[in-house]
Amino acid sequence: MPDDTEVKVKPQPAVFTPALFWEPRKPTIFKGEPGQDPTKWLQEYLGVSKFNQWDDALANAYFFLDGTAKKWFDNNEDLLTSWEVFQTELKKVFGDAQLYVRRAKDILKCRAQKSGESTQSYIQDVLGLCHPIDSNMPEDDKVSRLMKGIAEDV
Repeated sequence: MPDDTEVKVKPQPAVFTPALFWEPRKPTIFKGEPGQDPTKWLQEYLGVSKFNQWDDALANAYFFLDGTAKKWFDNNEDLLTSWEVFQTELKKVFGDAQLYVRRAKDILKCRAQKSGESTQSYIQDVLGLCHPIDSNMPEDDKVSRLMKGIAEDV
């Protein structure tokens, strides 16, 4: 005779939370040296921050500063109350937008596809130079600049 006191338990599926293992990325170190573009560094840093899933970009920025930039952060930490303030102040102190635009214009003026350089590499480099000059540059201007320096054998 079967035992009526036995309770049947319906099996429950196991809850599985996948663990993601990857090597965290590290942005380059920003030192605030002449020629170092804070805008480019901030873009790189934000990309790394998103990849690494850092909740607070500002809290981690300190670890990727060195030299004058780190001293500046230490001296102004109380004023750097948010990521937005940090970005604005970093660009103000270490950026020279006019210099970067002039440099991009000078490079673009004589930029031509190099021997052995892939067409895609050339295109991306030229477009990267167009952006600081005019982030809203019309497509026909970009094409004109690209065609000016593209290798004849392409």
